[in-house]
Amino acid sequence: MCIRDRPIIWNWAFYKSNNQTGSPDSDITAMTVLRHTAIAYAFNSDIWNKYPIGKVFGINDNSTGKPSLRNTVYEPQEGDFPPLGIDGIKRMQERGIINKFSVEINRKELGWPLHGFILANWAGQRDDVDRRFVAEEICKMPFVIGCHIVTGQWDFIVEVVAKDMANLGDSILDQLSEINGVGHTQTLVSFYSFDGAAKSLG
Repeated sequence: MCIRDRPIIWNWAFYKSNNQTGSPDSDITAMTVLRHTAIAYAFNSDIWNKYPIGKVFGINDNSTGKPSLRNTVYEPQEGDFPPLGIDGIKRMQERGIINKFSVEINRKELGWPLHGFILANWAGQRDDVDRRFVAEEICKMPFVIGCHIVTGQWDFIVEVVAKDMANLGDSILDQLSEINGVGHTQTLVSFYSFDGAAKSLG
């Protein structure tokens, strides 16, 4: 075991200790951030076997003493963790403790520095087009991060990225207006974005 293993162990220990006090998995939430050299543990064993992950990151297989060809914390074998019985990533996924792996991309480096929100009204008739279908069509566009169907004055809140103001004002709004069911829109540009305390629950 090395220090990079510990986030996985802490997740297991956090759930184990709370389970012992009577709390079921469904009442517990934990988040693990894998970064720097620990990012290797986000790849499954097929990737480890295909590419020299163990060699590049200096992670040896305890059973061979050589660079590992498998993710040692995905389905741990004897010797991978100090005590026996610690759940690996696979078992924690099966329990619902780990729901997904995600990558946070620097959109500015990819040429999409502008971040905004488009408020849109639903222009369809209830028997003509469903708002959920409209939202699904909106989400197919490459500049859309997500679309929410909401209550209140507006029917949709669309989160978007853009290359610049011209791109946001022309290309994006023009494409959005072509979708059947999208009516009047209003655009909001985000100057700054701050993460809240509940970000891990998003």
